[in-house]
Amino acid sequence: MKTEYKWFTLKDVSLPSRKTLWFQIKSKHGKHLGDICWHTPWRQYCFFAVERTVFNKECLSDIQDCITQLMDERKIKK
Repeated sequence: MKTEYKWFTLKDVSLPSRKTLWFQIKSKHGKHLGDICWHTPWRQYCFFAVERTVFNKECLSDIQDCITQLMDERKIKK
């Protein structure tokens, strides 16, 4: 899975005890922007933004790409 993007990097912070993956999104300057993790009620990976963060359309598109990759990998494993 791709972890380096123009505006941010993904850091895998998954716990061994969890069934699903968990990623922190950090800006190129190291600021925590949010997390991508499994949201059980929706049965899919979702982005949880940190309060008062701002994203442009290119950044949001990259976040969507991350979620799509995670969902595709999940389908392959099943």
